[in-house]
Amino acid sequence: MTFPGQPFVTVQSLDMRASLDMSLGTNPRRRNMNIMTPMRITLIIACTMQLSCGHREESAITPSVVKITATYNPETNEHLFVTDVDEIPSGWTTFRLINASPAVHFLVLELLPGAKSVENSVSEVVPVFQQAMDLISGGQVEDGFAKLADLPKWFGDVRFMGGPGLVSPGRSSEATVHLEPGNYVMECYIKTAEGKFHSALGMIRGLTVTQERSEAAPPSQVSLRMRLTNEGFGVHGEVSSGRHTIEVRFAEEKPPFLGNDVHLVQLGEDANLEKLATWMDWSQPGGMVSDHGTAAPFQFMGGTHEMPMGSTAYFTVELTPGRYAWVSERSAQDPLYEEFTVAAR
Repeated sequence: MTFPGQPFVTVQSLDMRASLDMSLGTNPRRRNMNIMTPMRITLIIACTMQLSCGHREESAITPSVVKITATYNPETNEHLFVTDVDEIPSGWTTFRLINASPAVHFLVLELLPGAKSVENSVSEVVPVFQQAMDLISGGQVEDGFAKLADLPKWFGDVRFMGGPGLVSPGRSSEATVHLEPGNYVMECYIKTAEGKFHSALGMIRGLTVTQERSEAAPPSQVSLRMRLTNEGFGVHGEVSSGRHTIEVRFAEEKPPFLGNDVHLVQLGEDANLEKLATWMDWSQPGGMVSDHGTAAPFQFMGGTHEMPMGSTAYFTVELTPGRYAWVSERSAQDPLYEEFTVAAR
């Protein structure tokens, strides 16, 4: 039985069928009873349809939100991630980075191989990158890059698994990713004016993703879709003012050294995109520099970090009329950015 504007519903209950038969006088045992009025029949059918639809339709489970606050302690010169979460189930999770510090930050998730832990990253990886950066900042560029050969062999098996993108002070960045079980590192390697990585100053934490699996589903209300490759961002959809959830598909077979990521930048009237491209290169002495005394030259609004080919991530932003750009963390000699404008409605 169907009604205009209503889903098809099959009445499964024998008792309900009997009630309808009896009301219509077709049941031989109830033929002498009064026939139900059309209004009462309609009420029975409507209630049955509501119960059936409620039973058939199950709303998707929203991913849990892990809140992490980026802070700065001027007394100890420490940049820190503050959170009460150190273990989550595998599956879809939303990470919300709240920037309560005077510097730009991000949070990248790194899946470590085997039994490696955050302690291994702190003792074996962060110092090598810092020593390389110290050499580069001192003008010994070739020696600095050569220093990266001292990274442990297991670092080549680290998998970058997304995370909230670059976000300016006073803002928050939110990204939803699918994580498999294992030991992860949450890290920010923005630099101070002296060339010290935030991770070397405390902004690195461990996260355990357990075998227990979350039943959460990815976001279903997507307003923009992006296909990220070495050539560009491949945006589909109307980039308009308002809140957007953006789906990012990682579709590059051979990404650069740190992979492809995407960050949203709000541009001022006099913004220089070449300057932006240089700032996005961590290996430049002035690249990715932001601390309590040195503001970043742009307003960052979030995004998502790199993931393996075939992965999908989601991030949410609020757009107002003005100039913007999508930008990736790349070498200044091979920049990747795309400017766009959001018009006033």
